[in-house]
Amino acid sequence: MNKYCKNCGTQLKTDVKYCLSCGKLTTAPEQYVNAKAQSYKDDLNPNISKRGKKQSKKIFIPVIAAVLLVAIGIGLFMFLSSGGSYPFEKGATVEQNIPADKSITVGSSDKTGWQLEIPDNTFAEDSKLIMKVLSETEAQSYTNNDFVIFGTPVEIKQDDKDNVRLGSPVTLSLQIPKKYLENLTAEELFFATYYDRQWEYFTPDNVDLDKGMATVEIHHFSLFCFGRPSEEDQIKTYAKNYASLQWESEKQTTKLTDSLSRQYDDLFASIGVNDSSLRTQLTLDVINYLESEKLETGDMAPISTLANMANSISQGQAGMDDFRGQLIEFTGKALYRTLEKDPGKFSSLANVTGGLSTAAGAISEGDTEGA
Repeated sequence: MNKYCKNCGTQLKTDVKYCLSCGKLTTAPEQYVNAKAQSYKDDLNPNISKRGKKQSKKIFIPVIAAVLLVAIGIGLFMFLSSGGSYPFEKGATVEQNIPADKSITVGSSDKTGWQLEIPDNTFAEDSKLIMKVLSETEAQSYTNNDFVIFGTPVEIKQDDKDNVRLGSPVTLSLQIPKKYLENLTAEELFFATYYDRQWEYFTPDNVDLDKGMATVEIHHFSLFCFGRPSEEDQIKTYAKNYASLQWESEKQTTKLTDSLSRQYDDLFASIGVNDSSLRTQLTLDVINYLESEKLETGDMAPISTLANMANSISQGQAGMDDFRGQLIEFTGKALYRTLEKDPGKFSSLANVTGGLSTAAGAISEGDTEGA
């Protein structure tokens, strides 16, 4: 086998001791030839080549994956914490099974922009809920010049059914994008539900501008959003809400008046006012005081105050005691004013006993403190 000069690489005959080109000694082993030959064999052997590549890939792929995960995690964290349009730009759909006997949260204000809190036993049986946050492209179909939508609308369905009515309310919240919070006041933010191809506006239950959160209780599933209507629509909404509150207050007042009229009639009968016409007149006078007298603390009549306090009865014994105490105070003042008009009329009734007769007698004698 031929050999090569270690100094210059010239191919030499096997029996040559000195290189004919450079003159160097050539008695060293044939390392150059062997190295070249082994390299050539390795190149021709596919198994050796693939095994080397596989080992390289086994090391390289995890490294790439780790780097990508870190990069994606950092990018996603920065995007979410920046309060940008991430949840709304492409939209999101959350499908979740709702156990009837468990409270559950659907969506996330951070990740989907919208969040739904469902108390236990809201539904009679287990069901499937679909919450779709519209993309910015989809939301364009529901925008108009008189209404600026914050984020994008959300559509909620139960078992693929539209406009589902709920037996009890659930809480819906929106994480308002930061770009809308600048110069925004809570009074400008309205909740809207889509009905008959237009938005219907309502005042939300809570607006926390520091946290950028708006919250409302809903009693049905539909298409919803938060936003800023035109000034004209804002005024109309406040007027509608005020009229609704007034109507509800008047209805509650009428209901309370009817109830008190019956109770006062029974009360006066129990203390000895047996003349039905006199008892009716006394009841009407007391009710008239409650309806027409203005409280020292404002323009509200006593009956309106009692009507507003009626809801406190549902708050337990403390609410009941507050209502009863206020009712007794107003009734006492009403009786005093009624007896003051004609004290002799009641003090002359021999069968009227107890505090009412005593008060009437005290008034007729000018003893205001005693009455």
